[in-house]
Amino acid sequence: LTSVPWSMIVNAHIEWWGGAMEHKFKEAQHTFFVTQWMIEQMERDYTSIPRDKYSLGRVGVDSRKWKPDPAGKPENEIPVVLAVGRLVSSKNHNHTIEAIKLLKDQGIAAKLKVGGDGPERENLRALIETLNLGDRVEMLGNLSEERYLDEMKKADIFVLASHGEPMG
Repeated sequence: LTSVPWSMIVNAHIEWWGGAMEHKFKEAQHTFFVTQWMIEQMERDYTSIPRDKYSLGRVGVDSRKWKPDPAGKPENEIPVVLAVGRLVSSKNHNHTIEAIKLLKDQGIAAKLKVGGDGPERENLRALIETLNLGDRVEMLGNLSEERYLDEMKKADIFVLASHGEPMG
């Protein structure tokens, strides 16, 4: 594939992208970083890469779609918690599942819905089974944007337990 021009978007800490990053930056036609601090990391740690080979390309959200529901708060019998993200260890979905177990042990009812897919899926399913939370945790898998919007409107709480997110 070396004869095919390509570019990349870096949306997390550079060191999380695996090895040979300097080579990847040199080979890419262009690299877009989603935050200014990533540009600063690039300028500090990869001084051999010309400045015209990378730029800031913020990731946007369509605020006409992603806004609070004017109909108001959902009316769930028990609180519904929604967590959305790739099923990778850095997203800490295991901690969110463990939090549901803590609530259950204290007699507090809550339902967790986890949207997304990834290499941690089977580990998370095993954790749900080990903690006996099959009635409290639902793995949604990958969903369409419209379905995510619908799930967010139905949720009482949104949780993002990542230990690091590039946009804060």
